[in-house]
Amino acid sequence: MNGRWLTLACLMAVWTKLSAADTGISYLLESSWLNNNDNSVIQVSENLIPQPTSSRTQIVELNYNQSILSATAAARAIQYTGQSDENELRIKEFVLASSFGHWEWSAGRRINSFGLGNAFRPLDLTQQQDLLTHEQESLTGVNQLSLERYLDLDSYGVYLVNPDQLNTNNSRKRTALIARFATSRELMDWQAALRYSKDNQLQAGFGGIRILGDDLSLHSSLLWSSRYQRQVSELTNEGSELLSATNPWIQQSYDNGLNWLLGANWTWSARQNLVLEYWHNDFALSKQQWQGHLDLMQSQNRLLTTAAPIEAVEGNLAWSARAFANTNRMQNNLLTRWSYSADTVQPRLTLLYSPDDSGLMTEATFTVDRYAIKFQAGARHFSGPDNSVYDQLIEKSRLFLSVYGNF
Repeated sequence: MNGRWLTLACLMAVWTKLSAADTGISYLLESSWLNNNDNSVIQVSENLIPQPTSSRTQIVELNYNQSILSATAAARAIQYTGQSDENELRIKEFVLASSFGHWEWSAGRRINSFGLGNAFRPLDLTQQQDLLTHEQESLTGVNQLSLERYLDLDSYGVYLVNPDQLNTNNSRKRTALIARFATSRELMDWQAALRYSKDNQLQAGFGGIRILGDDLSLHSSLLWSSRYQRQVSELTNEGSELLSATNPWIQQSYDNGLNWLLGANWTWSARQNLVLEYWHNDFALSKQQWQGHLDLMQSQNRLLTTAAPIEAVEGNLAWSARAFANTNRMQNNLLTRWSYSADTVQPRLTLLYSPDDSGLMTEATFTVDRYAIKFQAGARHFSGPDNSVYDQLIEKSRLFLSVYGNF
């Protein structure tokens, strides 16, 4: 591997660590081995949809905290089998912050996570993260101006997110204004939030955690959106052709969307934990829309054995495969997660079931955390009926291994 730039970044990080007291260095090495799905409806050339059998990621992060400035910079290198390497330098966080009385202000790129939930957080209104990924890399913040007040057990906040992106075409990065209130009581914590943006217009949500005893707690969240969007293919419309000369994906807007989550957390024997969560996400494709996309891909796949131009068929299949890339994959989901926490080891088993089509994701991980170094090994497998989304994914299963150190 040509990793000279990454080695240089490591040396610079070590030098900075030695020359400043309030800095930290973390290193992450992740390797994955994939088993691609030979029965998927997406069967195209490697040059259209790369299907590597393995990958390796190296990330070095430098954290700096001093006076009113905190920053995180990362250098990342990714190797794929049979493909070009990817190298990237990224500023993940760069925040100027200070306080006066009970008020705190900040300006810059900042990471925010306010929502409740282990697999889905409707109230993460500043930035959504994929909580179901096995990857260990930290988040990249969003540009924002914030003003927050902390008083006893209550907190208030106003956030102007992406203030420089009012007219961008990317709805996920467009300017939004958020107001939030949170409070904590002896047996219950709860929060409420309002958000306004050009795409979603007004959004309102609330959530909370209720402690029912030493070993059981319940949590829930609800978000209402006056407007919301989904990416859909025009080829799924009734009477449409199977092939398009241009990218058929468009953004459609809908009214009155609801995202909600109900969950329970049960701990017993001081070490074992069971999480149950059920959620509905209106931002994901509906069961009927998914069936339309799968029918379209199956019909396009059959064209590969006809006289239709193979370049046009494979190109359209590659466009259709975009449906699988959405992190908001299924509308209705049931998560069951068991874990055991010993002094230095933690085995964990996760089952993610989709009631819409009986698809299932199974994941098992084993983590060892000792001497500021965390080792994790795991496996993930997708299964379900032939017409289920998980059974048609390009990736069938995956083995992964990671080493993380924080110094």
